[in-house]
Amino acid sequence: VSSSKFEYCVCMMILANALVLGAQTDYVARHPRADAPIHFAYIETFLCVVFVLELLLRVIVFKRHFFVRHGWQWNIFDCLVVGVQVAEQILALCSSEDHRFIDNFSSARVMRFLRMVRVLRVARVLHGIGELRTLVGSILNSLRALVWTIVI
Repeated sequence: VSSSKFEYCVCMMILANALVLGAQTDYVARHPRADAPIHFAYIETFLCVVFVLELLLRVIVFKRHFFVRHGWQWNIFDCLVVGVQVAEQILALCSSEDHRFIDNFSSARVMRFLRMVRVLRVARVLHGIGELRTLVGSILNSLRALVWTIVI
């Protein structure tokens, strides 16, 4: 659980989750009257199970230290985001069984909000990969210099 290979796999799953959310959002925006293809739901359910298992593994390995060890803030953040993802899956299941539930405009708004919260988990990937953070910082600093060069 604390190996770099495990963290790398989790980071790849988080990125895959963000890509699936992006693709699904794009599909729904392009086809507003059509339902999203069922493979999006299968992939989301699979990723939800993977994230719940990953969180359970970390809780089992670190036991009570899970919430007090170095990086405890990310552990709480992960718990919240995975909890939101599980809640979203439950709401989606309820809406598929009772179509009146999703017809409610506020329910659709809640679902959209829950999706946005899930995308925040990508912040964990950026935090965990120091080289990527350095690269992004370098690019942003270079852009500032480029803007001043253009201005002058």
